[in-house]
Amino acid sequence: MIVRSRPIHWVTVALLALAMAMFLPPGGPAGARTGTYRLAILQVSYADSADHDYSTAQLQAAGGELSTYFGQLSNGQLNLQVSVYSAPLTESWQTRAHYWTGVGDDLLQHAVSAATGSGLQLSGLDGVIVLSPGTGGDFTIDPRQVHAGGVTQTVQNSYDFEQCGGGCGPAGGHTPGLSHVWWNGWAHEIGHQLELADGTVLGGNWNGHPGQYSSGYDLMDSGYPDSESVYGLSRPEIGTKAVFPGWLPPSKVGSDPAPSSGAPVSTNFDLAPISTASSSTSYLQGLKLPIAPGVYLTVEARRRVGADSYSVGPGIFDEGILLHSVSEMSDPPVRPIDSCDYVGSGGCVRERSDSRAMSCQGGGTTVAASHPYCWPYALFHVGDTYTDAADNITVQVTGQNPTTGTFHVVVTRGVMTGHPQLYVTPWQTAPMHTWETRDIWVDSSCNGYGVYKYGAYPAPDGNVGQGNGDDPCVGHPNRVYVRVHNVGTTPAEHVVVNFKASNPLGTGVGPDTGWSDIGSASEAGFPALTAIPAGGYADVYVEWTPNVDPSRIPDATSFSFHSCLQVQVSRAPGETSDAGHLAQENFDYFQAQTGMDGGSGFAPHDANVIQRSIHLVNEYSKADQNPRLFYINTSGTLPDGAKWKVGDGQSRILLQNGEARDLPVTVTLPADISAGRQYRLNVTAGTVFTTTNPAIPDQGVAPQTQTEYRDVGGVVIDVDTVQQSAISLTGTQYQNAELVADGKLIPGLAGQIVTVDYLSPDGVQFSHQVQVQADGTFSDKFSPPKPQVGKWRLRAIWQGTQSISSAVTTVDAVVSPTG
Repeated sequence: MIVRSRPIHWVTVALLALAMAMFLPPGGPAGARTGTYRLAILQVSYADSADHDYSTAQLQAAGGELSTYFGQLSNGQLNLQVSVYSAPLTESWQTRAHYWTGVGDDLLQHAVSAATGSGLQLSGLDGVIVLSPGTGGDFTIDPRQVHAGGVTQTVQNSYDFEQCGGGCGPAGGHTPGLSHVWWNGWAHEIGHQLELADGTVLGGNWNGHPGQYSSGYDLMDSGYPDSESVYGLSRPEIGTKAVFPGWLPPSKVGSDPAPSSGAPVSTNFDLAPISTASSSTSYLQGLKLPIAPGVYLTVEARRRVGADSYSVGPGIFDEGILLHSVSEMSDPPVRPIDSCDYVGSGGCVRERSDSRAMSCQGGGTTVAASHPYCWPYALFHVGDTYTDAADNITVQVTGQNPTTGTFHVVVTRGVMTGHPQLYVTPWQTAPMHTWETRDIWVDSSCNGYGVYKYGAYPAPDGNVGQGNGDDPCVGHPNRVYVRVHNVGTTPAEHVVVNFKASNPLGTGVGPDTGWSDIGSASEAGFPALTAIPAGGYADVYVEWTPNVDPSRIPDATSFSFHSCLQVQVSRAPGETSDAGHLAQENFDYFQAQTGMDGGSGFAPHDANVIQRSIHLVNEYSKADQNPRLFYINTSGTLPDGAKWKVGDGQSRILLQNGEARDLPVTVTLPADISAGRQYRLNVTAGTVFTTTNPAIPDQGVAPQTQTEYRDVGGVVIDVDTVQQSAISLTGTQYQNAELVADGKLIPGLAGQIVTVDYLSPDGVQFSHQVQVQADGTFSDKFSPPKPQVGKWRLRAIWQGTQSISSAVTTVDAVVSPTG
């Protein structure tokens, strides 16, 4: 059986195997959650903190407000059903001595168990909010299994606090509803639950926040609670960073492309507010101004209606036209176009060092009580103009209709002067959504160039290796390929691509990882890099011969060697951004084998035990010397009878400041597992981080400090049961000044390529590729450049296929002085 885990792996004594997901996970979210979503709010009490700010009746009323809000945000497509339960706990909160040390009870499970006393039932439950008294940073972590009343349920889970903790405006300010409950931040965490439930892959800089918290007008950035943008409510065109895709009907989003020739063209649009119910208006609610595939500007109207009426203003900070610059494959994908950078003078206040910063600290929750240059900044008003000279775009706000509530905008587009934009697809994207990218693959010389162990993608990408393509051979040439796209509007000229490998190999990848250059590609070797046309691509490679200290290679059919390849594209003339220029691919691999006949049984006996580890570090910080709690989550499917354990079986682990630890992951598979099956176990470790936006005022409409959960380590173990193979060298001899290698591959597979290595007595290696015959035999002859007596070592390497394991054998051939 083969077990592959993300992230390098080395097969047998000589093979380096990249992690290749033979089990294809589902693609990104096809659409946002619709229908009913059942959410339970568990109001917990601790032994030392039992005083609550809200009664059960208030929380029930707040649940109704949340339901109404999400109904408006989703255009009536989501029915959020909120129930409230009391969850009295017997342990401490303030001393952090129990729930937050990784030693005591799991807070989620303990709260669920406690809430059953007030009627909580897990069956059919989608999400849970553990609501603690006091103040803290709200966060959401990966879905987890909980148990109660004989029922086991996987739930989305968030951790929120009753007090707002800043960012709710002045004392006594406007709460979102008549319940007088500050559920502003809770709505944001529910949004993360919905993203995860939809299958959106979080992580990176965006981590579920389209503008990385930069916008104060969008729920999933820092608009607590506002509506969402055109991007946030629409399906991405080419990217996978989806928020609530499809909640804004596609028919409500217009498009105004640039003319291909001639004079600039002006088009008039009337836009209804994006927070207006789509069914109640005949007007468009958003515009896309396309620049390149997945690159565009969005235009939308914002007014204090619907989902935009709840924030602390009351309602959003300002009314008018909101613009965003979108590059779907960038991280983050969205950048707000703030009016104060284009209207008036002085620009927007983003740093406390700005002489105007003090005037933003008064706690004004609307632009009328603050200043246009204070975060979240004024919108574009009637008479304002935005100009994008690089793409020949002008947007003018020319009117507002008080009867229809629409804003009138004029978009003028000329023939785009254009620019190139190079791009390499990042990892965690389609079709596998793991720590690999379809734009990076390996072609090993050991099974012949142009042949991929794991197959190729279907047309039109038939020459692209699926997953990692091949298992690279240690000590042999391998071609590391990358596909470089030009998603811009003009050719990208004189492109240069640099390749690196993690250094040292086999030690994992982290913040302190070193990198070694393994080569670069330019137009000197690849004429296609002279000019990649707009919308086109170029496939280029460097030759890489990975070398590993033999003492680090176990005497086994396969072994783990966690490493990484990285590709970076230099900025081409005329490019305006480096976004999408860096991509990397983790690789690792495990192999165990079924019997020769493809049936059950293992050889050796312990091959059904797979061991991996997650490297965790609480990086040393003088600013924050507190311990850090890491949460362990597992998902996926394994065969009946399989067992797995992370560490000592704990779901949380506490690391002291500066502490690093390798957390073992052990999977034990049943001995009677059969060939031809595919399974997967995904293990992640994450922790809570805080980030600060200095542009947000002390008493503004959102908190300066954001709390978010991030996965910081993990492993994907893919289990593919395959037929065992065997290879032999049976007739090595020296005759007529030639070394002859005769061998056999079982099973016999005509046309397969076997690599035969000849290692001379003075340590020089020569390699030949030979084709297997129908009966499994192969034969090769080698004439050394100079006669050498002594012991020659011969090795036969077969890299296997998707359904048959790899095989290696080594024999000695002694050349005597007489020949």
